[in-house]
Amino acid sequence: FEQLCINYANEKLQFKYARDNFRSLQEEYEAEGIDLFDFASVDNSSILTLIESRLGLFAVLNEECVLPNGNAKSFVYKAKKVHKDQPALVKKLLHGPSEFGIKHFAGDVVYDASEFIACNKDSISVDLIECASKSSNSLISDEFSKLSNEKKELSQVKGRRGAIFNQMTCTKFKSQVASLMAVIDQSRTQFIRCIKPNKSMKPYVTDHTHTLVQLSSAGLLTAITIVRESYPDNLFYDEVFDRFQCLLPIAVSSDTNLKDQVSTLLSTVLDGMEKVVGSKMSYPFALGKTKVYFRVGSLEILESDRLNMYTKHALFIQSCVRRNLAMLNFAKMKEAVTLLRAHVLRKLTRSKYLKCRAGVIMLQTWIRRVLACDELLDLRKVDAAKNIQKRWRSRAPRIEFSKFRNATLLLQNVIRRAKNRTNFSSAMAACVEAARKDNTRIKLQHIISQEVAVHNSSGTDPWVLLGQCDKIMGDLGSNLYEVRHSCSDMKDEVRESKETISHLNTALQYSEAAYQAIKNNSNSSDVNTQKIQGQLRDSKMKINRHGKLLKFVNANHADYKRMKENELFELRQTIERNEREAAQEREASNKEVVKLVLQMKKERNNERKSLRQENVRLQENIKSMQEGYNDDIAQMLNVIEEREETKSADDDDGENEVSALKIEIAKLKAQHSAEMTELRNQQRSRSSISRQSTFTPFS
Repeated sequence: FEQLCINYANEKLQFKYARDNFRSLQEEYEAEGIDLFDFASVDNSSILTLIESRLGLFAVLNEECVLPNGNAKSFVYKAKKVHKDQPALVKKLLHGPSEFGIKHFAGDVVYDASEFIACNKDSISVDLIECASKSSNSLISDEFSKLSNEKKELSQVKGRRGAIFNQMTCTKFKSQVASLMAVIDQSRTQFIRCIKPNKSMKPYVTDHTHTLVQLSSAGLLTAITIVRESYPDNLFYDEVFDRFQCLLPIAVSSDTNLKDQVSTLLSTVLDGMEKVVGSKMSYPFALGKTKVYFRVGSLEILESDRLNMYTKHALFIQSCVRRNLAMLNFAKMKEAVTLLRAHVLRKLTRSKYLKCRAGVIMLQTWIRRVLACDELLDLRKVDAAKNIQKRWRSRAPRIEFSKFRNATLLLQNVIRRAKNRTNFSSAMAACVEAARKDNTRIKLQHIISQEVAVHNSSGTDPWVLLGQCDKIMGDLGSNLYEVRHSCSDMKDEVRESKETISHLNTALQYSEAAYQAIKNNSNSSDVNTQKIQGQLRDSKMKINRHGKLLKFVNANHADYKRMKENELFELRQTIERNEREAAQEREASNKEVVKLVLQMKKERNNERKSLRQENVRLQENIKSMQEGYNDDIAQMLNVIEEREETKSADDDDGENEVSALKIEIAKLKAQHSAEMTELRNQQRSRSSISRQSTFTPFS
C-alpha cells in the first residue's frame, strides 16, 4: 500500500513534468496546426485516471473499507472488473486473487493487496486515544484530545459516507498530494533526476547498463527524443520577414501574402538542410498559423548569415570611407606635390637663369680679354718695332763703343800686368826673406844647441849667445805675429764658410721639402692641367664660335638688357600673382578641407548614433528571446565592438599613410637641397677653374 502511494506521488510529479514541458508545447503546436509527433509516449494521465478517478483504485478501496465484510480479494476483483478496459492495468492470468499490476511510467509494478484495507483504515483504538489525551504532556494531550473529538463527531454522523471516506489514508494522501501540487504549480519548478551509477554503491564505478535503464525509466530518453524532434525557436511572420529579408538574393513580390513570402525566404536561405528521419522528411522549419517554428540550429544559421551579411556590408562601407579618406589625403598630397614642384621648377628656372647670366658674363669677359690681348699684342709689336729702331740706331755707336772698350780693357790688362809683376817681385823677395829667416832660425837653433854643448864643455861667454837669441826671437816674434794674423783671418773665413754651409744646408732642406711637395702635387696638377687645357681648348672653340655673336650682342646690348629687365619685371609680377593665387587657393582648399572634416565628423556621429539606436533595438529584441541565446547575443555584441575597433584601426592606418607621405615629401626636399648644393659646388669649381685659366696663354 505504501509503495502504491509513493508511485502515485511519482506519477503526479511525472504528470507535472509532462504538462510543463510537453503538454503546453503540444497545445501550442495543435493551435498552430503543426502535426509534429504523438505525445502519448510521455502522457501518464491514464495511470492517474486509474488511481484517482471517481471509480479509481482509491475509490474502490474506500468502498471496500466501508463494507462490513470487505477484503483484499473483493477489492482486486472489483478493480479488475471496473477497469477491465483500462490500458494502464496489467492483465495477466498468473496473478493471485489479491494481486494486480499497474503499467507505471517507469515500468510495470505488481501489488499485493492483502494489507491494503487495514492500511487504508488506519484505525486507532478509542482506549488508546483517551489514554493519550489524559497525558501530562500538554502537546500530546492537546493533539489526541482533538483526535478524540473528531472521532466522537464522526460517530455522531455515522450515516454520511463522505465524512468516512475523508478519514481513509488514501483519501488523506490524495488530498495532501493535491495541496502539494497546488503549491508547486504556483512556483517556478525545476526538475532534478537522480541517477545511481551502480547497484553496489561504490565510488568511481559506473554501470552503463544500469544507468541507461534508469534514464529510460525516468523518461529522459523519450524527452530528449521529443526535444530533438521539436521546434525550440519560434518567431512571428512579420519579425521573420523584417529580420531576414535582407538574405534574399532577389526581392520577393509584394502581391503575395506574408506567409508565402516567408516560406519563399526560408526555403531559399535554408535550402539543403532537409533530413530524412525514418520514412519522413524533416524540414528545418515549420509554418504555423501565426508563427514560424525552427528546429535546433536553423535560427542560429539565419542569424549567422545575417550577421555575415551585415559584416560584409559594414566592411564595404568601411572600405568606401577609407577610400574617401585616402582620396582626400591624396588630393592634399597632390596639391602639396604640385606646390613643391612649382617651387622646385622656380628654383631650377632661376638657377638656369643665373647660370645663363653667368655664362653671358663669362662670355663677355672672355671677349673683352681677347680684345685686350689683341690690343696688348699690338702694343708689344709697337714696342718691339721701337726697340728694333733703337737698336739699329745705336748699332754704329755701340760698335765704336766696343772698340774703345776693347782698347781700354787691353790697356787695363797691360797696367795690371805691370803692377802684378812689381807685386810678384816684392812678394818673391818676401818669400825669399822668410825662407832665409827660417834657414837662419834653423841654423841658429843648431848653433845654439852646439854652443850649449860647447859652453857646457868650454865655458863660452853666454851674453854673445843671449844677443843672438834676442835677435832670433825678434825675428820669430814678427813671424809669429804675421802667422797669428793670417790664422785669425783664416778662422774668420772658416767661420763664415761654416755659417754659409749651414745656411746652404737649411736652404737645401727647404728646397728638398718644396721639391717633394711639388713632386707630390705634380701628378694632380698634371691631371688638372690636362683638364684645364681641355676646358681651355673648348673655351677657345666657344670663343671662336661666339665671336661673331658677340659683335651682335654688343651692338644690341642695350635693347637686350632693357628687354630682359622688362621680362624680369613681368616675371616677378607673375610670381607675385601666382603666389597670391596659390595663397588664395590654399585658403580655399583649407576651408574645403575643414568643411569636409566637419561633414565627415557629422556623418560619423550620425553613424555612431544610428549604431547606438540599432544596438538598443537589438538589445530589446534580444531581451524578448529565450534565455538560452545569451551566448549568441554576447557574440553579436563582441562582433559590433570589434567592428568599432577595426574602424578606429582603419583611422590609424589613414594617419600612418599621411605620415608616410609627409616623410616622402621631406626626403624629396632633402634630395632637392642636396642637388642644389652639388650644382653650386660645380659652378664654384668651374668659376675657380676659369679664373685659374684666365691668363694661361700668356704665362
